[in-house]
Amino acid sequence: MWLASDAGLAMFNGMNWTVYNTINSGLPENQTVSLTFAPDSSIWVSTAHTGIAVLNGSNWSYYNSCNSPLNSISSVADMKTGIDGRIYIGSGNGVNIVTYDNITLVQSQSANSISIKVFPNPTSDIIHFEVYLPNNQQTNYFEIINPLGSVVHYSEVVPFQYNIQYDVSHLKSGIYLAIFRDGKQILGKKMFVVY
Repeated sequence: MWLASDAGLAMFNGMNWTVYNTINSGLPENQTVSLTFAPDSSIWVSTAHTGIAVLNGSNWSYYNSCNSPLNSISSVADMKTGIDGRIYIGSGNGVNIVTYDNITLVQSQSANSISIKVFPNPTSDIIHFEVYLPNNQQTNYFEIINPLGSVVHYSEVVPFQYNIQYDVSHLKSGIYLAIFRDGKQILGKKMFVVY
């Protein structure tokens, strides 16, 4: 069992307590606020004022706004690992969503910005859109524009994180534009259809 505490990160193995703090670990401060377990079993620990420490086996890493792409993580309120394997980090300034591979941060996004990944691109059959549309007060839209500027697909979509699969096999080869709107923002991504 692991607990975040004002004295550090505490671990109970069923018989004994071990407390990790600034003296015996890579924690940047003793006051820990929240923790979550990543899919690789590493432990992500938020501190009250200085950022996030990650314990992977016996190795510690430390992330803050200066040494990572994370936004405003000096005062993290909570962290959770989603079913998608991402780590959601909430602070007074919004939410960071982290996707990582061996603890190398590769994505960070504000809770107020649209984010899209498109893959495989180019494709000749199914294309995938990994989309984050944060605005839950508006109707969100997804459309595909062909090389001549005509709309070839249009649909309403739900807010927040989701995945869209779209079959492009009926489209001619060319460069298309996938557009996502959340009522306040518009973001477009090129998609390449090849045969």
